[in-house]
Amino acid sequence: MPSFRFNEFEAYAAALSDVDVRVMLPRLDVPFWEVAAMPAGRVHLQQGLERSGIIAEGSTSHDDVMLFVPTRGPQSCNGVDMGESSVLVVPPRNEFFICSQTEHAWFSLRLPGALAGELLEKESGFDFPWPGSKVMKSGKGQLDALRRLVGEAFAASAADPAMFQEQACQSALEADIFQACSRLFSDHQENGKGPGRQLLDRGRIIRLLKDEIHSMQKGNLSVPSLARSAGVSERTLRSVFLEYFGVSPQRYIFVDRLTKARGALMNADPDQTKVAAIARKFGFWHLGRFSIQYRQLFGEHPSETLGKSKAGN
Repeated sequence: MPSFRFNEFEAYAAALSDVDVRVMLPRLDVPFWEVAAMPAGRVHLQQGLERSGIIAEGSTSHDDVMLFVPTRGPQSCNGVDMGESSVLVVPPRNEFFICSQTEHAWFSLRLPGALAGELLEKESGFDFPWPGSKVMKSGKGQLDALRRLVGEAFAASAADPAMFQEQACQSALEADIFQACSRLFSDHQENGKGPGRQLLDRGRIIRLLKDEIHSMQKGNLSVPSLARSAGVSERTLRSVFLEYFGVSPQRYIFVDRLTKARGALMNADPDQTKVAAIARKFGFWHLGRFSIQYRQLFGEHPSETLGKSKAGN
């Protein structure tokens, strides 16, 4: 299966499958994103490379189970640092949060819900499905074996794109994946940071505030008002945002406003719309500063983004 490469993160996000995801950039390092996907019988594989940091807020809208495994670079899921032995398990129709501040790579597996549930109950001892996505730890050797298997599958597909069009090859790879997952779950450990508190209490705070932030267009949100809405101290609010998104609440709100402004610029008619009008709509009253901040985050001036909307029509 081919890999698709992008120099705009919106196009990369649109190419991601198996999840509904909203992507923001905490900052721009190198404008390069790559994703590839392939089937393995009833399993769907996907891998990605991102040369800038990322904030991803997503959910699954299907009845399958998704596994997310970092392969390179520091990443956190649901406020938990993902080490070499960590995997994020997302049950059917659940939310997740992923962030990284630097270049990183990952892969994901979409497993049939019924079979994955049986496997999780049998090997891990968890009652399935549980509420919320969960970071699980396993033996490094077991997770490395799964990483090697997925890496070899994508390498084989790139070398011979017709290979996994054969049903026998897909079925064999599916069996190998389930065997590797069985070993992974049989060697699981609870995450040491206390997943119950992270997923129930702090996850509730994040979901509440995320909805409040995303529903607002203007720049009138403040950290004190968000803390009051969540019923927590500003210190706790800062701690939660750093854990889940790797940035402070102020930075998250700022990046969210810039991202919304970019979306409006990309969808606007340049013959009918001015950059200044969109900037004001999202609370950027200093247009010179807005242009500088926009270019620092997205690598182009607002007027260039607005011009692209006409070129794309």
